[in-house]
Amino acid sequence: TEFNGSSESLEIPDSEDSDFDFGTGDFTVELYVRAAASSITATVDILDTRVGNATEVAFRLYLESGQVRWNVNNSNLVTSGGTTVVADTWTHIAYVRSGTTGKLYIDGVEVGSGTDNTTYAAKPLFIGVGYAFSTGYIGHVDEIRISDNARYTGAFTPASGIFQGDTNTNLLLHFDGSD
Repeated sequence: TEFNGSSESLEIPDSEDSDFDFGTGDFTVELYVRAAASSITATVDILDTRVGNATEVAFRLYLESGQVRWNVNNSNLVTSGGTTVVADTWTHIAYVRSGTTGKLYIDGVEVGSGTDNTTYAAKPLFIGVGYAFSTGYIGHVDEIRISDNARYTGAFTPASGIFQGDTNTNLLLHFDGSD
């Protein structure tokens, strides 16, 4: 699916049995992106679970000048460092928390790690836009999978084609369509 940075976004509402209520447990958030050049040179939100303000305890996956960042409570817990997303190129991004360690992977290669001792509560998920409906992502997103386990513990080869669901999959979105 293509997002235009302003009027196109998707919201998955929260619920009492939220798929994003990880508490202190392990989880994985992964997806494919093909960012437009304008998303590589700006600050844009790909996924955001904040609803009220920038400092609430909720996750945000965003790009800052092409660098991938995992942010909670307005603090970058993990960044991709010198590894950036290339414009108009399909890129697999995964954030994995195992215990209190969070790791970012780009195309199956670990590019950053840090401490994540956050207690994640039920929140809605915004795709393609931030909580305040600003800093919208311009580009394509495909194959979002959110799981309640640490799927990857080291380098891996991302799946080519569609992700498959299993007992650990909490959310699986296939954005099939044409540009």
